[in-house]
Amino acid sequence: MRSRRRLAALLAAIMLVGVMLASAVPTSYDPPAFVANPVDHVDTLIGTGTGGQRVGEINNFPGAAVPFGMVQYSPDTAGNYAGYDHGNRQATGFSLTHASVGCAAFGDIPVLPTTDPVGSEPWNATEEIAHDDTEVGVPGYYTVRFPATKVTAELTATTHTGVGRFTYPDNGHRALFYVNSGASLAGTAAANIRIGDDNTTITGSATSGGFCGKDNVYTVYFAMTFSQRFTSYGTWDGYSVFADSRSAYSSYAGSSGGYVGFPAGSRVEVRTALSYVSLDGARANLAAEGNGSFDDVRAAAAKEWNAKLSRIAIASADDRDTETFYTALYHSLLSPNTFNDVDGRYLGFDGDVHTLPAGHTHYTNFSDWDTYRGLASLHGLLFPEQASDMAQSLVNDAEQSGSFPRWALANAATAEMTGDSVVPLIVNFYAFGTKDFDVQTALDFMVDAATKGGVGRNGYVERPGIATYLQRGYLPLNADSCSAGAIPGASITLEWSVDDFTISRFADALGDSATATGFQNRAQYWQNLFNPATHYISPRDAMGFFPQAPGVVEPAEGCFSQLGFDEGNAEQYLWYVPQNIAGLVTALGGRKAVGERLDRFTERLNVGPEEPYLWAGNEPGFGVPWLYDYIGQPWKTQQLADRVRSTLFAPTPDGEPGNDDLGAMSSWYVWTALGLYPSTPGTSILTVNTPLFDRVVIALPAGKFIKISAPGASGPNRMRYITSLHIDGRPTDNTYLPESIIRTGGDLAFSLSPRPDKAWGTREDSAPPSFGAGSSAVTVNVSPAVVHVAPGGALNVTVDAQRMIDGPGGYTITGTSANKGIKPKGVSGHFGTDGSARASVGITVAASVTDGYYPLVLTTKAGDGARTFKLLVIVEHD
Repeated sequence: MRSRRRLAALLAAIMLVGVMLASAVPTSYDPPAFVANPVDHVDTLIGTGTGGQRVGEINNFPGAAVPFGMVQYSPDTAGNYAGYDHGNRQATGFSLTHASVGCAAFGDIPVLPTTDPVGSEPWNATEEIAHDDTEVGVPGYYTVRFPATKVTAELTATTHTGVGRFTYPDNGHRALFYVNSGASLAGTAAANIRIGDDNTTITGSATSGGFCGKDNVYTVYFAMTFSQRFTSYGTWDGYSVFADSRSAYSSYAGSSGGYVGFPAGSRVEVRTALSYVSLDGARANLAAEGNGSFDDVRAAAAKEWNAKLSRIAIASADDRDTETFYTALYHSLLSPNTFNDVDGRYLGFDGDVHTLPAGHTHYTNFSDWDTYRGLASLHGLLFPEQASDMAQSLVNDAEQSGSFPRWALANAATAEMTGDSVVPLIVNFYAFGTKDFDVQTALDFMVDAATKGGVGRNGYVERPGIATYLQRGYLPLNADSCSAGAIPGASITLEWSVDDFTISRFADALGDSATATGFQNRAQYWQNLFNPATHYISPRDAMGFFPQAPGVVEPAEGCFSQLGFDEGNAEQYLWYVPQNIAGLVTALGGRKAVGERLDRFTERLNVGPEEPYLWAGNEPGFGVPWLYDYIGQPWKTQQLADRVRSTLFAPTPDGEPGNDDLGAMSSWYVWTALGLYPSTPGTSILTVNTPLFDRVVIALPAGKFIKISAPGASGPNRMRYITSLHIDGRPTDNTYLPESIIRTGGDLAFSLSPRPDKAWGTREDSAPPSFGAGSSAVTVNVSPAVVHVAPGGALNVTVDAQRMIDGPGGYTITGTSANKGIKPKGVSGHFGTDGSARASVGITVAASVTDGYYPLVLTTKAGDGARTFKLLVIVEHD
């Protein structure tokens, strides 16, 4: 068997080298060989530690799984909400479900092998875990030993089952195996366990949920079988232990579970299948997938992983980069997760059991706010068949519940995070080649949520506040503190602008031009929050007023973010207008001004939400390195992308800069290492940076390939800067690839240098496309926005204006009031070279005007566009 695998791997390597022969390289260049077996270069312990500055746990898990599997069999360490931290030596056992996210989730049905006697609280039992050379994590397999008890655990998995092999020492101590059915990481609302009369099976269920404090609830059923009969058994209910008892149940008050015993020195294989439908479903999954030996299951898992990881072949002179890359690709393929049983049945969002058409899979666990930015594009490009089922799964969810689920977990919408990110997730699938799903129904649900809110079940609304948003063109800040119910209106407006842009692109691709035009206009609503007085994107209140200190980035007391923003601050969110970077550059005063501001912003790489620098470990900052491609400084994109990937990523447990969020962070590294990034959601535009590898082959459907040659990109003397790029033999100065390349494939030949090249890619027409249709011509702010004046008095207000599009050279400001005794004086002027203007507008109040509150509307016109600002004049006698 091994010799056949080696021969197959050798033939695969020869084939990959063959497809690269067309790429021109210097005759003196001796390229490194392609990786033949990617699974040999994955260490699942990478990214399982505490991480870098201010990021907390990275939240990856090292255990056994297959791509997109339901079961992810992995160790958990005591007190870690997401399961495992490599820096923690105290383990609670091995649970069968996991999620690399920022709130407690899953960790269902943990088991613990031990030789310690059953104490009075076995539900709280832990064992010291060995973080040494005996702890090994590779695709589809994990092993570790417990030094105190001398037990060795080995784990492997299929899609629906986890297979454990537990070797106990022959030291006279009884071999025990705990099943802690009531110990899910997010807490267990109810759990039960039944030890079979045949002394070889255990069954039960656990009900958990409450993700990030939400109301979602799911029940997972399990069926477990042992390779030999156990000789003793018992249960517990969270209060007491009952020897020789075969069943237990617990609700909120306790944690049910049980134990079985074997003779000392036993080696026991335990197969456990899960189902979210029923216990019979778990039994059927076990019957279908639980028959192979441990070694056979492990080999099948490794083979499946090797096939998936081989979709990208790399040739690198740096083994550490190779290991980091393939581990990141591995992490990118763990979620979303299979939710249906082997017979196609799954629990829908309506609470009913549904059956899939043969050959399809229903997926869940979409951390869409995180994963739409890069992971969805990667899945769509590499695995369109699975991605089609992922998209259809979300359509099924919408049809069953009434709207798309934001941040779907199990069979519920958690509504976690902000924006309507399930929309760009689906559209990015589509843009990168995923077509086999009900696209028209998907568009219909997108439009419904974007116009009516998208009302689902149990009070869930996909876009809460949409009526206010459409009325004002932004979502107002509704609180001056981090009180419950405070809305981060600025970041939601930015996200919805992106979401609406992707709806526009999707509608256009489906031939619905009217919908496409309307949503393209809405894609520019971010401009409604651009404050020309400060050059920040800032929250506005319901009156339309900007805050007094919009540039302050320190979170308010008790807040994780600056008011108006979600996980970030005004400086970090300023750069999140991926659909119209050219418009943002204009608003900020042009390419030179933007370059200088970006330079300051990227002085530090991973600061968290409190400071005005890049937070590379969080999703809103993912696209920042490629902004330099838009302003004629692509060498800085190349430098910054390399700086992030080389200083914040490494093949170590702490080798990621932040929470992986179901593969979001890992997919960022995959794209960056390839020298490409999907910068514009809703499109297949790939912006360019320097690849990390000398050669890459990306396998596309229908036998197509994207082949990348970058001699000198890897190794200790690697070259970081691009001097030229040829696509299919033709030179290009563009810092992005044609969208067609994801369908047709192509040869990319980079020439590199150790020093920045300030000629290539610097022309204005070399920049990636921006989509500015529907833009405002000008934005304004008036200060003060509320003025006090006595009858017969006068005052001045300051109008700050910023040109948002190229063209208009001058502006005029006029005003109107319902009270004819209040008269503003019109002014006109010209924009400065950076497109900004400041004017003083005089307002007089006739002596006949009575005390009261009077709205005054100032209209600033530039070219064919105009922007109004309503201020309040309070007339009162001294």
